[in-house]
Amino acid sequence: KKIDDLKATLANPAFYDPQKRFEQILNKQLTPEKKRAEVRSFLKNIPDFYSIGKTIVATPSSNQLIEAISIQKDAYFYIKEDLPQAELKLSKNDIESALLAIKDYLAFCESKRTVEKVEVGG
Repeated sequence: KKIDDLKATLANPAFYDPQKRFEQILNKQLTPEKKRAEVRSFLKNIPDFYSIGKTIVATPSSNQLIEAISIQKDAYFYIKEDLPQAELKLSKNDIESALLAIKDYLAFCESKRTVEKVEVGG
């Protein structure tokens, strides 16, 4: 049962939400150095995070795709505009890689939504 729940969670395209993870890290009671290290580590792993997501997400529902698309747009804006990049001393290359990965995953979700509309006849 737990394995099936985990599979269902990972197969939901809306599960892949880096903004939520960044907010969790930034709200932790950590020293500034540890916060920086955790944010940097997660930021560097975002391309892999989405790569895994694209291999696991197979047949999401329309509602899941709509939610995922909204989440990705918000995450892109959050990283680009709201994440305290200077304070966290984040690498521009890591930020650009993360933003590119989000755009790629967003396109992936939008393409799944397009395929679904065509198959359903909408």
